[in-house]
Amino acid sequence: MTRWTGFVIAHRKRIVLAWVVMFVLGGYAASNLGGLLSNRFSVPGAESERGLNLLKDRMGDRSDGSFTLVATGVDTPADRVAVTAAAVRAARVVAGAKAGPLQPAGRGVVYAQISTPLENQDASKLTPRMRAAIGPARGARTYLSGYPAINHDTQSIFSKDLQRGESIAIPVAVIVLIFMFGTLGGVVVPIVFAAITIPTTLGLVWIFAHVMDMAIYVTNIVALIGLAIAVDYSMLVVFRIREELARTEDPHRALTTTMATAGRATLFSGMTVAIGLALLVFMPLPFMRSMGVGGLLVPVVSILASATLLPALLAMMGRGVNRWRIIPRRVLERRADAEVTGFWHRLASAIMRRPILFFAAAAGLMLALALPATGLQVTGGDNRGVPLTTESTRGLKVLESTIGPGALAPHQIVVDTHRPGGAYDPAIVAAQRRLVAQLRRDPGVQPATVAAPASVPRALARRANLVDPAGQVLQVRVAGRTDSGTQAAMDVVHRIRDRYVPAAGFPGA
Repeated sequence: MTRWTGFVIAHRKRIVLAWVVMFVLGGYAASNLGGLLSNRFSVPGAESERGLNLLKDRMGDRSDGSFTLVATGVDTPADRVAVTAAAVRAARVVAGAKAGPLQPAGRGVVYAQISTPLENQDASKLTPRMRAAIGPARGARTYLSGYPAINHDTQSIFSKDLQRGESIAIPVAVIVLIFMFGTLGGVVVPIVFAAITIPTTLGLVWIFAHVMDMAIYVTNIVALIGLAIAVDYSMLVVFRIREELARTEDPHRALTTTMATAGRATLFSGMTVAIGLALLVFMPLPFMRSMGVGGLLVPVVSILASATLLPALLAMMGRGVNRWRIIPRRVLERRADAEVTGFWHRLASAIMRRPILFFAAAAGLMLALALPATGLQVTGGDNRGVPLTTESTRGLKVLESTIGPGALAPHQIVVDTHRPGGAYDPAIVAAQRRLVAQLRRDPGVQPATVAAPASVPRALARRANLVDPAGQVLQVRVAGRTDSGTQAAMDVVHRIRDRYVPAAGFPGA
């Protein structure tokens, strides 16, 4: 480490310049990152994923990109015609989209599914155009809802909340940094470290986003972990070099000693963080794998910066790290004295005298704090937490109060008959009817939401994406009474898979 630090000191300006170049390139790539990120949850190899792929390949239908048009005040046949026309106009905005039939949800309330071949993120961008195409629908009140519309409407709300949080957190963080470092020269170090490593890491994420699915939350992971590491490592190294500068007149010798001790510790710490987060890469879920890649890149870039940028920056600053004092000298001196006489020194000494006792006490406390986690009940994500201040969420509320929130994400039973025209085979049609009858008797299902090709004319089944153009693949849609993330909804899935579909008996499918 001593020889490496000497190399960094000798080439400090070139090293800082190289990092500035990476910062510029990474920042440019990060500015184009948003369009490459997605919010797609998939489970490769699962039965649901195979069904989604069939719908996408044979019908151009993606459930995560489907909209739901909800209308209230629909009291006459003319109103129904107007709402149907509005759904068709909305579908025309998206190439390959199809508007399903109107379905009753309650007194004067109807809804229609508008399937699209787009992923959620891409479909959400077209929400304003679809609303413009819908326009007024006679005397009815329309709401364009569904996952893409909710994503579009709530994104700005969440962004404003994040900005509000950052407007509070960043000044507080700066105040804490000023108090801890005591000088502007010291405060500059973590700020420069974070300002360079975070955009550089996002630039690497931009590269990975071209070869794999990357979640939209990766940017938050990179920013949070990158900022935490920047402050942590900078504080450790700056405090250490200040101790060495008090012992020697040579700043370069002080830096060499610092990197051989505190600098080595930051490298070891960074490797443990990287290994821990890298374990997410081995999860068989693309969403979590992308979080692992983002989490792995941050400490790796930080390790490189800790070994190059940080010592190069300190070599250029020299004693400047102690300049422009903000905290009074007597406070800093008192803090330095506390390191050998204060509370933490006394605590460390007591722990070293009785390590077993403190270990047992600390372990017991941690286990007691962890015990409530054994009763933790977790659920999948659903729409119960969205704010009811937008058109899409108000439409969701209408469905929740009439037919139930499950109408927004109906279960889709996909049947591949393995032969063109198989969906119209009398045996397959009879199996559909048996399945529909069982679904309508299920207590967790809204009977009025069951839609199957056997229940509607062929032309309508094609238009509603219930049958593919070749008549080989069909789907049966049914909405549960509860939202998709609840245990009740998952119980319905198990009953459909384990009981109703086998009992219906689709021959050769």
